Amino acid sequence: MKLIFNRYTALLLGLLFLGFGILMWVRQPEPLSEVYCDTKRMSPGDTCVHSDLRDPDGNYTNSYAEEKAEQEQNAQQSSTVFGILCPILAAGTFAGSGYAMVRARRKTTGVATAA
Repeated sequence: MKLIFNRYTALLLGLLFLGFGILMWVRQPEPLSEVYCDTKRMSPGDTCVHSDLRDPDGNYTNSYAEEKAEQEQNAQQSSTVFGILCPILAAGTFAGSGYAMVRARRKTTGVATAA
């Protein structure tokens, strides 16, 4: 019974990953209605100071428009990464589920596996 639970759970998990991946790939992130600097909401005309260890000065400043563009770009990149990663995870869970089903069938039919 445990094997049946595992293989069907893997199938459902794979379908979930696949659906989420397709959704993330097809859907475009909505334009930002609010822009935040750290945890504070920004309004047009505000500037945001970020600390950056790679910069010799140690920080950089973004205007409201730059910060909004950066946050929208981050949302687009996240959507693309998850849109690619989720189908890969789905393929892995489908492969694992298929392997579990073949293995269970071989055990019940008595077919010997080559080791």
